[in-house]
Amino acid sequence: MTKTMRKKAPRAAVKPKRARTAKGRFVADDPSTPHINEAYVQDKQYTFVDYVIAAVIVAIIVAGFYYS
Repeated sequence: MTKTMRKKAPRAAVKPKRARTAKGRFVADDPSTPHINEAYVQDKQYTFVDYVIAAVIVAIIVAGFYYS
């Protein structure tokens, strides 16, 4: 028997998300800051501390159910 190799589908390029004001309008890019593009939202990069805090919260919730 021969196995056929499936080709992986290419991942679609992620479209950047436009930044919005509190009223829901688009934010314009500030030309005085050429190294930062304010018109698009930066994705949050989670740190190790973020994951530790989430794990502690989950552990407290699970312990609450276990000991109650």
